[in-house]
Amino acid sequence: MRAMGQRIQPDVNYTEEAVGRLEGISALYKENDVRRLLVHEMANLDVVRDLDVESTKEKTLRDLAKWSDSVEPNLAQAEEAIAAGRRLLTKDNLRQLLPLVSVKEDRRVLNAYLAELPEAHADRLSNA
Repeated sequence: MRAMGQRIQPDVNYTEEAVGRLEGISALYKENDVRRLLVHEMANLDVVRDLDVESTKEKTLRDLAKWSDSVEPNLAQAEEAIAAGRRLLTKDNLRQLLPLVSVKEDRRVLNAYLAELPEAHADRLSNA
């Protein structure tokens, strides 16, 4: 009920049971949108590349200097989000979802997806 956004009624009995622990779930957080971090937030790179410092207004230069302070943090955040995504999208990690899937067709689709994923290798994950 809580997962569906419903309030748990005081007179309803329920059991809580951990069936696993998904790694890398932070990759799905809004602030870890890699497209936003690497495409939208870096849009000024084209402006900087084509910039003629001598003819550019001082306000524009100040704005670009301020923007340049965000480049390193955005790159670091994108790197962390990609690493989290690599942890999330492993066969072993996502296999934990199978006990939660009750609809036969959904289970078939998840199994088909899992079959396409490569096996996790320690050397690949350690670089993530």
